[in-house]
Amino acid sequence: MTKPTENQDVEQQRIATQEALDAQAAFEDAGDHIGASVAAGDAGENARPVERPKYTRDEIRALVRENARRQRVRGEEEFARVYPNTMVVSVPISLGDRNIASSALRFLGAFDRVIHLLNTFGHRYMKPGEINALRESIHVLVSVYADEARQVLEQGRELVTKGRDGFSGLWLEPTWTTKTMDRVFNVKARDTMPLVVALHTWDAAILEFSTLNFNGLGGDDQINALRERERKLFTQLNKLSRGIYDGLQRRNDEQLDRAKEATGETAASGEDDSGAGAQSATDDASA
Repeated sequence: MTKPTENQDVEQQRIATQEALDAQAAFEDAGDHIGASVAAGDAGENARPVERPKYTRDEIRALVRENARRQRVRGEEEFARVYPNTMVVSVPISLGDRNIASSALRFLGAFDRVIHLLNTFGHRYMKPGEINALRESIHVLVSVYADEARQVLEQGRELVTKGRDGFSGLWLEPTWTTKTMDRVFNVKARDTMPLVVALHTWDAAILEFSTLNFNGLGGDDQINALRERERKLFTQLNKLSRGIYDGLQRRNDEQLDRAKEATGETAASGEDDSGAGAQSATDDASA
């Protein structure tokens, strides 16, 4: 085998440094949006906690509202953004319930972007088996979110059918006057598609249980419990995707530092470095 010349080594190092810089730019560009998806004061079991002794109840509520506002702003930006030279599937999202629509606006874009970053840059730091392990973790949580949505919808439809069959008065069928969200989202990752479907399933389930409520066969507490459950499951997805993002970003920073330090030397083997990066990303994701 021909030994690489010094000029070839320098060129390889230049390419490696530029690739790391390109990845760094992508991570930094995504950072604000992804960071806003799980931040101080946010509702959900995976949020970083507010130190309550330092705040009054009203101040904590104000923090939660402000964080939700930031998430909506970032979500709007992600929905409107057009990625150059990127394959996407444009899907309509039409949701009536404001809580389900809020999940879509505040968190869907951040999740899709992290998975897109994993698909784009994961091979730089991880071996194929380790990438597959992360994707399996994603698949499991997405499946839990989607499966529970289907179960709730089936339950709601059964209860509505039984209630209508045994109802002696005027049966009321509520509908939405307008949709809270009615727009198109450009999906960049396959794992996002089941979430889009599941969001609509949760929305349809809320309507079924609202039908029961209109006819005196259910209550607001039942509907609110469904909303809280949906949000809890989505926050678990947020924690996983944020862990993946943090791991990828840190490993890219480390690789960029090595590339800069190795100026004039032979670039280190990307395959050898990838194992440590993958383990770090996996540890973050499962934390």
